[in-house]
Amino acid sequence: MKKKKGFWLASLLLVGTLLGCSAGQSGQSAGTGAKEIRIGVLTSESGPSALLGAMNKKGLELALEEVGNNINGTKVVVISTNDDSKAEVSLANVKRLISEENVHVVFGPAASTPASSTQQETEKQKVAQIGGIPAASKLTDNHPYYFRAGAIADRWQMKALAEFVKGQGWKKVAYLHDSNAYGTGLYTDLSNYLKDVVTETNKEQYKPGDKDMKSQLLKIKEQNPDAIAILGTAVEAGAAAAQARELGLTQPIIGGSGLAMPNYIEIAKSGAENTYLTAAFVNTDPRPEAKAFVEAWKKKFNELPDTHAAQSYDAAKMLIAALQKAQLGLTNDSLAKDREAIKEALTQLKDFKGICAVQSFGPEATPEDRDANKNPIIVQVKNGTYLPIQ
Repeated sequence: MKKKKGFWLASLLLVGTLLGCSAGQSGQSAGTGAKEIRIGVLTSESGPSALLGAMNKKGLELALEEVGNNINGTKVVVISTNDDSKAEVSLANVKRLISEENVHVVFGPAASTPASSTQQETEKQKVAQIGGIPAASKLTDNHPYYFRAGAIADRWQMKALAEFVKGQGWKKVAYLHDSNAYGTGLYTDLSNYLKDVVTETNKEQYKPGDKDMKSQLLKIKEQNPDAIAILGTAVEAGAAAAQARELGLTQPIIGGSGLAMPNYIEIAKSGAENTYLTAAFVNTDPRPEAKAFVEAWKKKFNELPDTHAAQSYDAAKMLIAALQKAQLGLTNDSLAKDREAIKEALTQLKDFKGICAVQSFGPEATPEDRDANKNPIIVQVKNGTYLPIQ
């Protein structure tokens, strides 16, 4: 019995050694005193947001690999957490990352609801938080420690989509949106931008996880709109698009970046044709820098990147640029000062040439200064592929 107890004690000690840094140490490796920069990652590895979570984590991984996981000669350590796509878990995770893991900056999470739930804590603890995927407009409304890069806020996406609708001359639009905060926010923004020039024929909803939207679509069919706005994420929106075509609805479908995911086309199949949506990036972009990014992503992950992959990558690259600029002490005593230095360095990033766009932050806690990317592209689904049209 004593041998077994000794074995387990030794095993626990070995695990503690392999894990590296212990809680209570900031900017230094456990036992060595070597300085390090600690990035806490909030992401979803399971649950409905798992696909977004994978892009969130991979974008940071690729960007750090390109600089050798090293900033100005200092090792970068990433502490990643899984929120299971639940806001309350994400909040618990960020508290642990800040108070126990002593991270210098927070990257993520992957979805808007967990992002919103964690903002109060990062603001309270004065730790900069940068997100490359969440698009909810409210995330950059008077939140001084939250920075959005790569991702385009819903307010800017729906403004661009409204201009596209007006340009097409469509006068009647039906809305079918997710009842969650994301879908409702998209509906609010788009309908407000269009209310003076377009007639709203229908306002229908579905719940997250719903698979049958035929009753809502039949109501829309009765009104014969010029276009159908399906506002949500890829799984439910893909099902709705497929069912719309089955019911004989041939009108153009419009939506936000939630539709800019491969599984939208996989689920909707030919029903995805004639869909127009907003995105930050498409992997058919002919620019040399875009092609290089696509090839690097394919080489590392054996898959094509989508818009969320590029968004996360841009957010990670902007974080790296800020870390390279910030003057950091990287000691236990300098933790609070280092966190503030990183936040200030982010505010000073101007005209950063990302994969998605040229992006800038500013000093004020406003959408103009905290949304680095405000210029979505309009994308069409054609022959099973996302193609930019403007």
